[in-house]
Amino acid sequence: MKKLSLLAFSVLISLICFAQERGKPVPVFSEQSFNFGRIPEEAGKVTHEFMFTNQGDGPLVIQQVIASCGCTTPVWPKEPIPPGGHASIRVTYSTIDRPGMFDKTITIYNNSNKNPVSLHITGEVIQKPVSIEQAYPQVMGPLRMKSRFISFGNMTTQGTKTEQILILNVSKAPVEVSLEKLPPYLKGIVVPSVMQPNSEAAVIFSLNSAMLHDWGIHSDEIPLIVNHDKAASHDNILTLTVNRLEDFTHLTPAERKNAPAISIIPGEVRLQDVKQNVMKRGSFIVKNSGASPLLLLKAFSDCDCIKTFLPKHAIAPQKEETVRFELTPGITLGDRFETLNIITNAPSAPSKQVHISWETVK
Repeated sequence: MKKLSLLAFSVLISLICFAQERGKPVPVFSEQSFNFGRIPEEAGKVTHEFMFTNQGDGPLVIQQVIASCGCTTPVWPKEPIPPGGHASIRVTYSTIDRPGMFDKTITIYNNSNKNPVSLHITGEVIQKPVSIEQAYPQVMGPLRMKSRFISFGNMTTQGTKTEQILILNVSKAPVEVSLEKLPPYLKGIVVPSVMQPNSEAAVIFSLNSAMLHDWGIHSDEIPLIVNHDKAASHDNILTLTVNRLEDFTHLTPAERKNAPAISIIPGEVRLQDVKQNVMKRGSFIVKNSGASPLLLLKAFSDCDCIKTFLPKHAIAPQKEETVRFELTPGITLGDRFETLNIITNAPSAPSKQVHISWETVK
């Protein structure tokens, strides 16, 4: 009798497992990748449908479909797909302003017990023809260029970096381009210096940050001399910028562990009762949560309306210091938001930000 009961129980468990197994959906795609090939950018959008079948014994529910890029839009069935049923995932890729190769992933979450299904679309968008005016929107006399700004990005105190900008001679005569005397930390050259009609030249700059004596954002305005005309050079200005930070690459793990560390309380300061052209004072607390003295080297923002008063002495480990600032709001009414950047000697945060906001009223 006992053996019979055990046998019946085993049969019951097997039937339950079999029923559960039979109730599972199984999505099977006819393909999981598609190559659009070469697509003209002006096509705007291209679409492909990935066909699939539910080869399981239970209804298949597509719960969510997520694309790896906002440029890719998937559309999927919202109703359950019965066993043996067919459906598709329609994937559309936007080509506008996206020239070049692409490889995007579409992840399909469903109610089967298997991992999400991944689909891939690939291809190459061929850039639409652009006019000279579109390719080189900035004008300097007979020259055109893509931008008047050159950024060297973040550089340490011991770094050297080279950047360049291309210029185009759109006149019908040769043009000679040169640079005036540059500051000692900057070297520059124009190659070739004499540009034939409808030809390009590269203006190449090399910046040695070890020779700079400033922290944070530093900028220079460099005039281009066109055909030896220095009088017109004040209109032919290139702006070069660099964010100069302390060099921590030489620190050992032990030195990093014993370095200063910065925290700011609060990270965002909201000023109240700010009136037009009336100076307003504010403050925040800087704490050195590290093991060595903390130096606040420089504070700056994109707005001249904020003047910051940094302590001239180092902040001892585990000590705090109040940093005060003055805001001159001007005449513009309404909400404003500015970011104050603080350059430090802390390896974990060589540049720390404080967000300052206010509403200017009459």
